Amino acid sequence: MESADLLIVGGGPAGLSAATGFRDAGGAGSVLLVGNEAVHPYARPPLSKDFLRGDSSEDSLPLQPSARFAEQAVAVRLSQRVEGLDPGTRT
Repeated sequence: MESADLLIVGGGPAGLSAATGFRDAGGAGSVLLVGNEAVHPYARPPLSKDFLRGDSSEDSLPLQPSARFAEQAVAVRLSQRVEGLDPGTRT
């Protein structure tokens, strides 16, 4: 079990937006983003259009460099699912 001051369930664009918005607004404390995909948040429309047609590279898909998560002190757990929450113990 892992605990965090802010838990974000979902590693897509909305999850990324929640994490960066929290930090940009001065949010302090530990932030944990959990996503069931094996990669950091990426641009989905270009994946289904440009990338699959061969018009763009895989490097163009991430919404931000993975190193930026560490810079923002956002822990990321990829290829994982949240099985349960216990607000009382913050786990």
